[in-house]
Amino acid sequence: MQDLDSVLKSLGATPTILAAVVKAGAPPRGQEWGGLEVASHLAIADRRYQARFVAALEGRDPGDLGGPGGVGVVGEGSLSDFEDTRARLIAFVRSLSPEQLETMVPHPRLGDRTLGEYVRHLVYHDADHLEQAARAATA
Repeated sequence: MQDLDSVLKSLGATPTILAAVVKAGAPPRGQEWGGLEVASHLAIADRRYQARFVAALEGRDPGDLGGPGGVGVVGEGSLSDFEDTRARLIAFVRSLSPEQLETMVPHPRLGDRTLGEYVRHLVYHDADHLEQAARAATA
């Protein structure tokens, strides 16, 4: 995947951007998630995607690990939890060979895609939720 470095750079920037949103201190409003809710959600998503990737690489059916997930316990540690989870996901992806990035990863709702395609998908997932947190911060 020739654009892997730029994809991982984008994924690595998300915690910093989200920290700025959290610093703005805006609480969630209505159905919108604030920065801490987004951090919690993205940490859950990263753990689930990495588990799905590992299962596919090991030739196991990942089953339904759930979608990206909702929001877990939200608090002061939500952002640092996401930062740690994202760093582990990036290190994991960096450790993969080009052949491993072409491994098909089944998903019950999103369909079968290569591992590399799912990593690129996470950039768009991040962007959607960063926008959501920014809306809450500017409300």
